[in-house]
Formats: sequence, C-alpha cells, structure tokens
Amino acid sequence: MHVNVVNGFEMQSTYAAGTSAATTATIGAETGAQHFVTGISGFVDKDCTITIKDGTTVMAEWKVDISAEGTTFFNFNYAVYIPITPGVAANGVISGSTGDCAITITADTLR
Repeated sequence: MHVNVVNGFEMQSTYAAGTSAATTATIGAETGAQHFVTGISGFVDKDCTITIKDGTTVMAEWKVDISAEGTTFFNFNYAVYIPITPGVAANGVISGSTGDCAITITADTLR
C-alpha cells in the first residue's frame, strides 16, 4: 500500500493480482475514518465487470468487453470520487479472468 498525507487526507492505494480468478484490492475499514475512492485501474483478459464497493454494497460498476481486443487495460483514476461509509472498507473488484489480471484502488482517507 502507498500512503501520502495532504491537507488532512491520507492518500492510499492498494494493488492485487490474480490468476484465473476474481480479484479484490481492499483499503481496510478503520473506526473513525472515511475513504473517498478517487480511482481504479488495472488489466483483465476476459469479459468481466469492474466494481467499486462500499463494504459489500456496489457503488459503481463498469462492464469490460474484450472479445475483439484481447487483454484490456482500464484506468478510471480521478474520474470518480465516491464516498464510502465511515468505518467501512473500500473494495475494487474484477469479477474474473482466464489468465492474469490486476487491480489498484486509490482513495483519500479522512481521519
């Protein structure tokens, strides 16, 4: 995890990789803290969904269709600003892959 503090917000990012499976990158829940998701990026090798979750609640979702392109890179950094319920984890999820995949979720955390 990468951490940088600016103007009272702690900027965090977490990376996860998978092989032939769904993959989740999580910025952990903290009592008294609130995450604001600022981006999600990575790559996939099959049709899937990319999801940002507030704990288990879906907050945003994109469908990736790679049928004509092969491995697809996605980057929604600074294209989103999604508040997560205080004290709840922020999750970035790839629904599955046939080979390799990776995902990074980035958030500002207010304590």
